[in-house]
Amino acid sequence: MRMKPTIAAAAIAIAIGVFALRPDTTNAQQAAAKPQGPPPAPVEVAEAATSEIAAVQWVPGSVMARDDARIASELAGRIVAVADVGERIEKGDVIARLDDEALRLAVREAESSLSRIDAQRGYQARQLERLTQLKSRSSIAETQLDEARSQHDMLAHDRARAAVAVEESKRRVREATIRAPFTGIVAARETQLGEYIQPGATVVRLVNTERLEVRAQAPVSLGATLRAGDAVTLRDGARSDAEQIRAVVPVGDAQSRQLEVRIAVDDSTWPVGAAIEVALPIGSTASVVAVPRDALILRGRETFVFKVGADNKAERVSVETGSADGAMVEVKGAIVAGDRLVVRGAERLQQGQALEIRTARAEATPEIARSEP
Repeated sequence: MRMKPTIAAAAIAIAIGVFALRPDTTNAQQAAAKPQGPPPAPVEVAEAATSEIAAVQWVPGSVMARDDARIASELAGRIVAVADVGERIEKGDVIARLDDEALRLAVREAESSLSRIDAQRGYQARQLERLTQLKSRSSIAETQLDEARSQHDMLAHDRARAAVAVEESKRRVREATIRAPFTGIVAARETQLGEYIQPGATVVRLVNTERLEVRAQAPVSLGATLRAGDAVTLRDGARSDAEQIRAVVPVGDAQSRQLEVRIAVDDSTWPVGAAIEVALPIGSTASVVAVPRDALILRGRETFVFKVGADNKAERVSVETGSADGAMVEVKGAIVAGDRLVVRGAERLQQGQALEIRTARAEATPEIARSEP
């Protein structure tokens, strides 16, 4: 039986309404499966504090080895052995050798001359003894005895000279083997096997990469305030270390109006020749906001920290660093004393990420945290 149009339209409307009121289980499941952001990151925190730190002036400096020498030959000769670039040479080890065959022949010749003089002296000594006995019996003239004594004395001087010649020839043989005056790395080789070199010619450049220091130029106006033992900060954009002034050379350059400052470096991982910056103290201390060194993160040319914000979420704050006092570094930015800063686990944090705060360990790491670019 055919339904009336009015009844059919009503049935369709009821079906549509029932379908619209059904819960969308598929969308609910997708919403539940959708990630709600990164999980809480386990971190350790420390507080920013007010610290009394001296004002500083940043000056350019360079890392250099305290033992850096161009090792030369004292003799002329042909090179028969030489160390390779990059080779580590201990103090006293062989750097290079010259052909010493002619020098050894000279030693044999000098020793032969010494033996000949010894034989002559032996004969002359016996002759002098015989003439002395004859003179006691008035069998010879006094002048003949004096002449024998003179010849004996002259031979004594000749022997001394011959002995010096033997030692000199042996010394030249020893000098044909060039040895390292200190432990270091061969940074450059200035001669090759088979080359004939002259006295004073450089053979290798030897650099001790374990005894380093920083050479910095400071305005002469700071000469009266800088002292050996003063704490300074070194940085090169990727790291920062606290060191001490080793020496201040109180002689300024007439043109640049600067004097030289040498800073001792305990960490031998600085590359020799690296250009760095040095924070020199220039006045009395001032009250500044300082943060633990481990809180600082360097990424490219930007320095920032992660602050524990509302609801224990990470808040990234850009800062500018200043002078340092041990493990605390002065910062300028939206940081105040008492702010909690992440000191471990900050390298991969994201802005707004939830934090799982753990108890900080007792020891402190002296280096600034680094993050991958």
